[in-house]
Amino acid sequence: LVAVVLHMDAFAVGVAQMAIMVPALLFLPLGGLVADRGNPRRLLLRYHVFYALPPLALALMLWGGGLSYPLLIVYGLVAGSIAAFAVPTRDALLPVLARGNLPRAVALVTALQSTGQLVGMACASTADRFGAVPLLVLQAALVLAGFVAVWRLPDPPPHPPVEHPSF
Repeated sequence: LVAVVLHMDAFAVGVAQMAIMVPALLFLPLGGLVADRGNPRRLLLRYHVFYALPPLALALMLWGGGLSYPLLIVYGLVAGSIAAFAVPTRDALLPVLARGNLPRAVALVTALQSTGQLVGMACASTADRFGAVPLLVLQAALVLAGFVAVWRLPDPPPHPPVEHPSF
């Protein structure tokens, strides 16, 4: 969107990309703590709903002609923050779903995530033909499809109570 819709330079693209990545540095440890202390399946359901909202909001802004670079930065910060909580929560579910074969589950999740990113980049490359709004709506729909997949998962067993004197 930075390059195709707003016609900005490579530096602006880099700053927007950084806005998505910086929250991971700040919030991944907190996201892991929340995942370890809560029900990862229920948390992940919430994160899927939250993560579907930024692309829909961006699509509405773009459709209404109100897209701006600062809004894209805010989008990046919000989406990156949600992802910083969702990724460790997803990973907290792996031992429950792996059924004794955790290395295989980690490899499969990594492969699926990389494939999804490649497909996403391929879809993004069609923005000049189809427009960004349908692609953003598609992104939100795929995130909500993930919600349905997580909904079908069993609840993990509860964590035994543990004291953390440093927290």
